[in-house]
Amino acid sequence: MLLLAHIVAGSSIGVLAKNGGEAFALGMISHFVMDTLPHWNYILRVPITLKKIVAYSPDVLTPLIVFWCFVTAFPEQSGIITLATLGAVFPDIISMIALVSKTLRATVVIRVFQKFHSSIQWEIGILPGMTVQVFATAAILLATRVWYP
Repeated sequence: MLLLAHIVAGSSIGVLAKNGGEAFALGMISHFVMDTLPHWNYILRVPITLKKIVAYSPDVLTPLIVFWCFVTAFPEQSGIITLATLGAVFPDIISMIALVSKTLRATVVIRVFQKFHSSIQWEIGILPGMTVQVFATAAILLATRVWYP
């Protein structure tokens, strides 16, 4: 799942959550639920080159802009939105750190986590996978609009 879908889910949860703990936990749960949807994923491998950074930058910059829009639109919830969004991307943060850290990758907890995280992925081709992600993201935004008074 691309970062944008996770950021939208986390930010939406943050708008609706009552406190930071709930927001972070629900954000993490949303990550795993969304990863069970059929989706396309690019593969991250080391070394991370400038060419890869340029290729992946839209999937980093666009979600940051979306996150900023949520925080700006709901300033009274900004802390909770931040925690929910961190929860929503936390599993991928762990995976990224494990990718570059042999020490972390060697720990039993991370190996078990990585095995679980990869086992729930339902990866499909780029066009159908991106289509699912666009519709999932739109549905989340619509649901947030409906549920937020």
